[in-house]
Amino acid sequence: MQENNKCMAIIENHADEKETRKIIKERKTSFNDTKHAVLARRAKADYLITRNVKDFNQLRDLINIALPENL
Repeated sequence: MQENNKCMAIIENHADEKETRKIIKERKTSFNDTKHAVLARRAKADYLITRNVKDFNQLRDLINIALPENL
């Protein structure tokens, strides 16, 4: 992980991939959206910021989802 002010770059690992696939299977969510939520949670992010909040509805228990203008 590399921290830069409030933004953070995080590199996925095998455990992230495994968890993402498990969640997709259980919830029928998109691979990319699920992976972003899994990585944000591992990074202990306060929020996952997106304009596409509707696609993250089934993932709200993993991470708080927010529109940029609501922060």
